[in-house]
Amino acid sequence: RMTPRGLQFNGDTSSDNALNDYEEGSYTPVVYYDATNNHTYGEQLGRYTKIGNSVSGTIVITWDKQASSGQVGFSLPFTSASDSGTRTSGYCTYQDGLDIPSGQGSTHLILYGANNSSAIYAYFVGGTNNSELGTSSTQLNATATSSQNTLRIAFQYRTA
Repeated sequence: RMTPRGLQFNGDTSSDNALNDYEEGSYTPVVYYDATNNHTYGEQLGRYTKIGNSVSGTIVITWDKQASSGQVGFSLPFTSASDSGTRTSGYCTYQDGLDIPSGQGSTHLILYGANNSSAIYAYFVGGTNNSELGTSSTQLNATATSSQNTLRIAFQYRTA
């Protein structure tokens, strides 16, 4: 519940248990092609909730690849933690305009990023039943994008 002093849980007013870093906001996500960035946007909407060092959010983005080339990534509102093994992750809940690579068999994409990064990268998972980044995954690249790409993305990660 909200009080003039901030958020409390179950009436607990101890500063050790206070939620002192809560933020909600929006940002303008961008698409990164790692070789050539030459594209336009139809829609760019990012929303996030940050509680302590945990960030979750959504991206709605539509773009025309035009002359872009290389692997595709998407910007995040904060940089992920630099701890070894810390990764950003997420998934696409809807997409349009992508040319699914041969052998992938799935229209589902998962997202994966490195530690100490403010970007996340999309991968086809290699089949209709896979939900993890396995050996048969293929990173989304310019070859699979078109003049009208629409992705709905959900993400989760930890900051420093």
